[in-house]
Amino acid sequence: MVGLVKPPKQEKPSRIAARFTVLIILLVIAGMAIWHATTQSHVDLLETGSVASLSVDPESLLDVEGVRLRVVQHSTGDTPLVILHDVDVGGSIAMADLAAAAAGFQAVTIDLPGFGLSTRIPEPGPTHTVGGMAGIVAGAIEQLFTRPVVVAGVGLGGKVGADLAVRRPDLVAGLVMIDTDFWAEDEWRQRSQKLPFIGASMTYTYETSGRFAQSVWAPHCGDGGWCPTPQQIVDRDAAARLRNSTASIHAFWNTPQASLVPSDLEEITAPTYYVWSTKGPVPQESVVLIKQDIPAMSVIEVDAWAAHLEDPAAVIDAARSAAD
Repeated sequence: MVGLVKPPKQEKPSRIAARFTVLIILLVIAGMAIWHATTQSHVDLLETGSVASLSVDPESLLDVEGVRLRVVQHSTGDTPLVILHDVDVGGSIAMADLAAAAAGFQAVTIDLPGFGLSTRIPEPGPTHTVGGMAGIVAGAIEQLFTRPVVVAGVGLGGKVGADLAVRRPDLVAGLVMIDTDFWAEDEWRQRSQKLPFIGASMTYTYETSGRFAQSVWAPHCGDGGWCPTPQQIVDRDAAARLRNSTASIHAFWNTPQASLVPSDLEEITAPTYYVWSTKGPVPQESVVLIKQDIPAMSVIEVDAWAAHLEDPAAVIDAARSAAD
């Protein structure tokens, strides 16, 4: 007589779900590893350029403390105006219309360290901080001009200008900040670039030559906002293909954020104007906070996503007022 065989024990639904979850996680990790490796191979293939290989006027390249800066003069006039860009690998490329509107100024654009055609800084460190950039810009101003300048800075450039006005008031005759937010928290795009292992690939994807880089550069082009010209696209692509471009932007975002915020705004004595794009990313609360620190500051509201791109005349009018 054959004994009865126990039926196989069925796995609990919770165990099946756990195994399925682990499998999904392993597949995601494998996919991310493949994507990261593929992306880094693109970086190695694309970022082989050098400034020497481009048609760049050598007189526009200025050495300050061992850092090469790209400085372009756009107009002549009695009052020097230094225009500083926001975070973008192309540096001052998008500042062309703003510089062109600066009639009566001796207007120059400066590519901040790590951006445009300036020296790439592939490791996190002091040069990526606002204070470090302000010190280098101060050195450039001392080489270029014999009198104090008006500084007009967008975003990061506004932070650098404000820090410069605090540290070197002898160099700053007037300050214009455009859509500068000292208290903004990182968005998911910046946070993703700080992730271990894949952070550099996220930088490539969103900041230099990756799939979404141009849409980040001109996010409102399809909505009636600023759109780059074909030549600006070509010029930005050339900047993004310089050696260590992705590494430099990645290092910028991985420099501690606390070092990117200038202190002692209340010590600014130069005439100060704030141009606020009411449809842009800077909330009114941040503008109010700056106004509290700089009570004499005048605020100019512009119905735009990016005033310096969509209404450059408004920014230049503020610069003229700051120069008076």
